[in-house]
Amino acid sequence: MGEYSVRHHPQDSYRLALAALGLRDAGVHVPFGGVIGQDRERCFVEDIDYCLGVLGRRVALVAPELNAIDSATPAELAAHNSLSETSARAPRPLPPTGTLIRRVAGIPREFPTATLEAVGPRRIKDCANCRYWFDCERQLVAADDISLFRSGDKAQDLRNRGVITVEALINDAADTRAATLARAWREGIAACRTTPTVTAPRFDVEIDIDMEAYLHHGAYLWGTFDGQTYRPFATWEPLGGPEEAANFAAFWQWLSNTRTQAHEDNKTFAAFCYANHGENHWLKESARRFHGQYPGIDVPSEKEVQAFISSTEWIDVFQLVKSQLVGPGGLGLKKLAPMAGFHWQEEDLDGEASIRAYEEGKKEELLSYNGDDCRATRAIRRWLADSAPGTMLLQ
Repeated sequence: MGEYSVRHHPQDSYRLALAALGLRDAGVHVPFGGVIGQDRERCFVEDIDYCLGVLGRRVALVAPELNAIDSATPAELAAHNSLSETSARAPRPLPPTGTLIRRVAGIPREFPTATLEAVGPRRIKDCANCRYWFDCERQLVAADDISLFRSGDKAQDLRNRGVITVEALINDAADTRAATLARAWREGIAACRTTPTVTAPRFDVEIDIDMEAYLHHGAYLWGTFDGQTYRPFATWEPLGGPEEAANFAAFWQWLSNTRTQAHEDNKTFAAFCYANHGENHWLKESARRFHGQYPGIDVPSEKEVQAFISSTEWIDVFQLVKSQLVGPGGLGLKKLAPMAGFHWQEEDLDGEASIRAYEEGKKEELLSYNGDDCRATRAIRRWLADSAPGTMLLQ
């Protein structure tokens, strides 16, 4: 795959398989299908036969009443696929150990039943947005199911050892690290220390930054917080043109002036963000797209931007966190900030919801969300500098 790594998402395979079955019903047979990336500039080609096999195994597991994929309509398969991924269900009987025959697009295919497992509900990533979660959660909590702590297949190694409940993991002497994390999760502790002491560097002048972009089109908002004032640099005009260039130039000029002034005053300076992948991408991409493109709009060169993000004055707080803490539910900004005493005004707005908010022109909500991301970053830094109170030492 060259510079790309394969990360299989079953839903993509299901959609390709269902599309191929729909085309088949129209008399069109296709050997390959493509998945278009979010940037709409690349298409990754998959073998339709493989995708049909993935769908066939799922149907065999959760819908044995469909004797063959041939005999079901794409709509029926889609319905079963949705239920299999998200809803509570009673365990279904499996065929005898051996080989299960399913006809996929008219071709008999064999699936070894030894790889199939009858299961009740388990928590997976999609549960977060599922309308059936209220029912599944009730069952999972009653069973103290291990998937409450480790979702999807992450707990399969534990299940293989007979550890199927959270309580069993807490009492598991064979894996004290996982046991401590499970106990922290049960007690509502978002992070555990991996070192006896936790700290974070402090500077005379500190700027916390958070960026908002609309898909691959561009960055429309660069938010900054200096500990007193939130300064947003925003454009609500169509992205990709002089308006976005001017907005980025204004942000860069303010940041550069603040940095230069600190140096002239013999003060230490640092700018921070939380998980800098997105910021680094749009800093460089904005310079690449707009430097020298519009007279009167002073956009930095990519070389200038690279020099800044490679310097010791651009600090990723997530890396500071990850080097000293581990979280039973991850170490995302919204997971950790409440431990530092910070809460968002727009609690329901996250990365995906912000895309919808941008499309709907909800400027005030987006500014509030971005400003609170900046403030949350600062709150976490100060919490780290105070030795991360409330955390548990990982044994």
